[in-house]
Amino acid sequence: MKNINEKISIIGGGISGIAAAVYLIENGYKVELFESKKNLGGRAGSIQNSKNSVDIGHHIFLPSYKNFIDLLKKINSQEDLNIEKKLNIVVQDHSKKYHIKSNVPIYPLNLILSVLNYKNLKIFERVKIIFTLFKLSKLKNYNPKISFKSWLEKNGQNEEMINKFWEIICVPAFNSKLNKIPLIHAVNLFKIMIFNYKKPIGICYFKKPFSEIINENFSNYMKSNNSKLFLGEKIKNIKCSKNNYVLEGKKRNYKSAKVIIATNITNANSLGYIEKNICIDSNGIINIYFWFDKKIMNEEFISFSNSKLEWVFSDNKIQKDNHGFKIVISLSAVGDLIKSTNEKIIIEYEKIIRKELKIPKNVKITKSLVIRSPKATQTKSTLSNINKNNKNMFFVGDWTIPELPNTMETAVLSSKTLIDSKFK
Repeated sequence: MKNINEKISIIGGGISGIAAAVYLIENGYKVELFESKKNLGGRAGSIQNSKNSVDIGHHIFLPSYKNFIDLLKKINSQEDLNIEKKLNIVVQDHSKKYHIKSNVPIYPLNLILSVLNYKNLKIFERVKIIFTLFKLSKLKNYNPKISFKSWLEKNGQNEEMINKFWEIICVPAFNSKLNKIPLIHAVNLFKIMIFNYKKPIGICYFKKPFSEIINENFSNYMKSNNSKLFLGEKIKNIKCSKNNYVLEGKKRNYKSAKVIIATNITNANSLGYIEKNICIDSNGIINIYFWFDKKIMNEEFISFSNSKLEWVFSDNKIQKDNHGFKIVISLSAVGDLIKSTNEKIIIEYEKIIRKELKIPKNVKITKSLVIRSPKATQTKSTLSNINKNNKNMFFVGDWTIPELPNTMETAVLSSKTLIDSKFK
């Protein structure tokens, strides 16, 4: 039976933890949220460097991430979100620029025309991609063990099409190489992003670092709803007493009737029993920041094919600090590059970015920074319904939905699903 006088504790101030708090409050509960860092956002958060905040990972997504965007609105953070209603992705290949672009606001014509306009591929290849997208939208019965790349190859997608279209879209979205993406993840995420949305889509991005956007707004949201936010408080252990859980913090202990663990798999496993011999597959991301003394690109973002670069973002129109004009090189599914030294990464990618964007030698770098997230995404293929038999301890996070890859939308969806099923 629902008891809204219960105090519910949430461990973890990432997207899923914030979402769980909001949904609980909307259902009349009082919440205490504990975050070990001084910033909110978790793996999607920001870090403070000198006088600047920079994101751990550069965030772009589609307006079809409706649960995530709705969460931002609930905590009054939508003003710092830029939502493009027209699709226009600049793709650079061997110094030439192409566009995945459509000005038509009607689905699926916008999708069809954006592919047909993409002149980096031959016309028959573009037509094949459209038919493959249609097949993917209707796909129901398939081998769950097959990879997305294998399925694409069996459906007439050659290396050029995979390299110049599918990898550009999928590698950053899944943070995984195509041969490592389970087909079920591809089917389900494309449904969320495109097929079930059936509206105009464009690239969404934040105007400021993510933690800056949510820290103050979410703190105010918690205060105005008689709930508490504890930043910089690490919960080291959880003990179960007769009627409560005792959360052993760095500063003091806390009691709670129910607990929601909203951390990654590793931390969740250390706080609460999940499964024996748990096996985790992790993928890392690296963001390389360069500040130049002159403006080096006019676009807000460029995607690259046939290059070691994937996506490059420019803050020219958003932010110009004392260090100059900032660009961000975003690399997904980085593999062993995560082990390289910062110095080696900076030297290598300065050469690459100068060559790709034809930056003159007299344009100087005033500052550089490497931010790496070794476990940006975590998956476990055999994870069962982790909250099925739980009564007072629950788990949320993008990793708790095995049918979907780790995304900001999945993180919110995990919390929404839990609160709807267990707390209403």
